Amino acid sequence: MTPSRTLADLKDLAGKSLVYGLGSIILRGINFFLLPLYTRYLTPADYGIIAVTVTITAILSLLYPLGLHGALTRLYFNTENEAERRQSSGTIWVSLLVTAASMTLLLDRLGSTFFPLLLREVPFEPYIRLSIWIAFFNVLSLLPLNLLQIEERAGSYVLLTVINTLLSIGLVITLVVLKKQGAYGYLLGTLWAGILMAGPYLVLTLRRVQVILRWSILKTALIFSLPLVPHSLASWILDLSDRVILERFVSLSELGLYAMGYQLAGIMTMAATAINNAWVPFLFKTDATQGNAAKPGLARLATYYTLILSWVALASTLLAKEVLILLTAPTFHAAYQIMPWIIAGLLLNGLYFFPVNFLFLKSKTGWVPTVTVMSGLVNVGLNLWLTPSYGIIAAAWATLLAYTLMLLLVWFISQRIYPFPYEYRRLGMIALVTICLFALGTMLQSDSMVIDLGIKATLLLAYPLVLMALSFYTSAEKVMMLNFVQQILRGKQRTVFEK
Repeated sequence: MTPSRTLADLKDLAGKSLVYGLGSIILRGINFFLLPLYTRYLTPADYGIIAVTVTITAILSLLYPLGLHGALTRLYFNTENEAERRQSSGTIWVSLLVTAASMTLLLDRLGSTFFPLLLREVPFEPYIRLSIWIAFFNVLSLLPLNLLQIEERAGSYVLLTVINTLLSIGLVITLVVLKKQGAYGYLLGTLWAGILMAGPYLVLTLRRVQVILRWSILKTALIFSLPLVPHSLASWILDLSDRVILERFVSLSELGLYAMGYQLAGIMTMAATAINNAWVPFLFKTDATQGNAAKPGLARLATYYTLILSWVALASTLLAKEVLILLTAPTFHAAYQIMPWIIAGLLLNGLYFFPVNFLFLKSKTGWVPTVTVMSGLVNVGLNLWLTPSYGIIAAAWATLLAYTLMLLLVWFISQRIYPFPYEYRRLGMIALVTICLFALGTMLQSDSMVIDLGIKATLLLAYPLVLMALSFYTSAEKVMMLNFVQQILRGKQRTVFEK
């Protein structure tokens, strides 16, 4: 892959990632600015209830579809014409509806019997019942959004998710702030947003699918997707099970602090997901057209991906305390103590996306649940062992250790299935600079928030310069960066002359 080809691919990926990312940034930005409002109408205990119910919704959103939507990308690119694609998509959609509706009705009727055995303080009625139905309406969005992603229609994808989230925010504000309904209002507003968005998602789906159920297609999809169900459950265990465990050992207020820290640290997941949404179709398309010849260029892109995520992680960690002070009520400020551990774990989870996509590329999905189940069991074991003694900080430690194990395992397995020439020297330099700048920012503390912000902003701006001093960039990359800057300047000059 030539430097010019790499630059073109990088610009294409960056453009699509930026669209996905901007949607997430806008939504997360709105939620950030709403934190001063939410944290004055929702107590830490309310946040604790919401954390538990969001966890229930998350696991049901994984169980309901049986991972079938995960097979859509593979089926889409393996079909030869539009008619076959519509039949494949239609079969998956009908199957999703049947499984999701059946499980939802079953849990709605029987959930009051067994959920109280699992949860100590959060009652089934109304909180858990609402979370069950929220999960059902979440499933309705899976196939249409997947199709938009496959078609590389990032703008439409983001528009729909933005509308959905803004609708949810509007309803939540109405019920929480105006009606003062607390955690119940938060969940009810989320449910009504899902109900109202079901119509647009249905219209979008019916325009792209043939409503049909073909066993041959379903069988192929199940062979691909069923191994992903334990993977998805293990992912839930890694990401959210700590909320359920904490609910048994700490107060709802402490659980609320943990949920707040995790919410703010979620910018890592947002950045990784935005890039991954653009990366997956690019990887499948590049492999289909170039094969192994594309590996050196892909390895270079892997280095850029790591650099971007590490920079985001450094910024999130250094600024965690100031963000909490500026955006939340004083009762939530202590959450900054757990955020560095969570952010580090989510960084490793973001890096895991890269090697795991090679397993999907080679249809070796059977290895994916092996990795996530092992890591999930480690996470649960550490939480059960450490949480009773150390509280919410132990859950943050467990998150970091479990994601470390998951990344190492999936890297090891993927290298044997799809040997990939990672640029280990440069990746090590990224890790070293990130850790050193974080340590420096932690040591250089003062009594003034303004001074602290200035120091941390300087460290963040110095990040690429330190890498340059260490000879991180290749000659070709320096030429690429120079050409990129020149293109921007020429564009500005043309704009000036046109005016």
